[in-house]
Amino acid sequence: GIRLLAEGVESEAEFAHLRAAGIELFQGYLFAKPRVAGLPEVQYRA
Repeated sequence: GIRLLAEGVESEAEFAHLRAAGIELFQGYLFAKPRVAGLPEVQYRA
């Protein structure tokens, strides 16, 4: 019942490897580039 999160995913190869290993949640440069702190922004992903 534990869902794992992989942080720091930077390439499609890393993403594919982690997904094949059963990881369900991801974050990193591959998905969203760094943003300036203090600027309000809402990001929605379906």
